[in-house]
Amino acid sequence: MKKLRSLTFPALILAASLVGVAVWISMSPEKLETLRQFARQKSEKKPEIKGIESESSNGELASGRSQTVNGNSLVRRSRLMMQENIASFSAEILQIIQTPERTYQATGTYIQTSRLQSRLEINMEVKGIQGRLLQVSNGQVIWTVRELKNLQQIRPVSNKQDFSGLELRIERVDLKRLSDFAEAQNVPVTDPRFAREFSAGIPGLLAALEAEMNFTIIKQVTLQGVLHYIVQGEWKTPIDQRQFSDSFSAVAFAGEVPQRVRLYLRASDLMLARYLCLKKRSDGNGWIALLAMELSKIVINESVNPSTFHYSPTGDQVPKDVTHKYLGRLEKVFEVEK
Repeated sequence: MKKLRSLTFPALILAASLVGVAVWISMSPEKLETLRQFARQKSEKKPEIKGIESESSNGELASGRSQTVNGNSLVRRSRLMMQENIASFSAEILQIIQTPERTYQATGTYIQTSRLQSRLEINMEVKGIQGRLLQVSNGQVIWTVRELKNLQQIRPVSNKQDFSGLELRIERVDLKRLSDFAEAQNVPVTDPRFAREFSAGIPGLLAALEAEMNFTIIKQVTLQGVLHYIVQGEWKTPIDQRQFSDSFSAVAFAGEVPQRVRLYLRASDLMLARYLCLKKRSDGNGWIALLAMELSKIVINESVNPSTFHYSPTGDQVPKDVTHKYLGRLEKVFEVEK
């Protein structure tokens, strides 16, 4: 049976939940058009997002060119702290994604150790379609599982369109091959351009941001009695100067890519607490958070059962090895001669 284009929307939301700003860097024009079509549909009353932008206006402003150097340093130190300076950490995750007409929410959990082991699980529901994203790294392989399921059999779907069947995609990345590349090309594994491909979970997100943006410390705020630094990222390559394969792609990316990113880092240990992708409102008054991620109930250095990071496809599930795509991007970035 022919799949409806709107069926792919939960997958877009889940992708955004996993890779954050990177979804706008790599999203295809076809997926962007799907997102636009879905956003234009009539929907329920848009719920409020309490404090997601208002809190960012409080606190003391920072100034000076040195703040950019210090801002980049804070993001890098945050990433390396999670990977090298703590034994483990876990958190609950809330994702909030805004379209022009509605706000969507997803919830999940995250846990990692310092040995390149991590597990991220995100769940959400959009118009009778349940989406699940699971990313597991055991230090040797990164598994990514995206699953869409029709809930029509559980309760009626709001419209009469037929969202039938189950869509399941499983991808794997061989970290040994990426590690071999780094060794052969004398690439430091801490280089954010390499780490964004090699690291899963939140460290991978921070590495992608570090590679693509310059960060400035803009203020300090107190959230729930805890002091945080707010660092704001601007694109190293301006949006209007990015190269695209065709004019449609250029228009699509310019319309959807966030103009700024803000990170809230705990002053005590630089743990990431909040992540916002911002775009200026169409009327020019203020900013809207296209995507927001909140980490709560953060626990550091708690013992973790090794089985947490075990995963393997079952039954007749056939994973797709995408290691070559990662290697292709690395070869392009580091200009490998063939």
